[in-house]
Amino acid sequence: MLIFKRHFFFWLYSTLSHCWKGKPLLSLAAIGISTGMNSFFLGFLAAGGSPISFAEDLIAIGVMCVILSLYPVSQLYQTEEDLKREDHTFAIRYGAKGVKILFVSLFFTGVVLLSYSLYQVQPKLGFIFGGVGLLGLLVISFVVLRLEGKQEEYYKVMRVKFFASFSFVLFILLALLVQSIN
Repeated sequence: MLIFKRHFFFWLYSTLSHCWKGKPLLSLAAIGISTGMNSFFLGFLAAGGSPISFAEDLIAIGVMCVILSLYPVSQLYQTEEDLKREDHTFAIRYGAKGVKILFVSLFFTGVVLLSYSLYQVQPKLGFIFGGVGLLGLLVISFVVLRLEGKQEEYYKVMRVKFFASFSFVLFILLALLVQSIN
């Protein structure tokens, strides 16, 4: 069912008959649910986790917030092309200022939810994730808050997304390594 839901939201996002890509808030919902929440749930279930409880719901929302925080940032450099296609993306509708506010709000919320969830299971890990997450927010914000929405910023945006994704995966791997040692 989760796989179906994931594909369904991707379909709503990109199909010509519905094309949620051009609808700012619906596109956030589609990307957030399909890429953020469902990816976590699929990984959780594949690792043998079951049943999904409120704790996992919180984690999924945290993951969704962190992933979704960078989605509109990646639209900033392509606003001219989106306007030509008449795609009313989040970046076009709310501008660079709205994208930056959404980024900080979602990333911070995601870090808080994930830190809290980790703290419930392993307090030390929750504190470490919170510290690393807030440090990551500061580093990424240093770049994101200076973006102007120009085509030339493509590589800068992609480096930020790579750094954020790689850092997230690296933290998970290190946490699993530490957990297996203890």
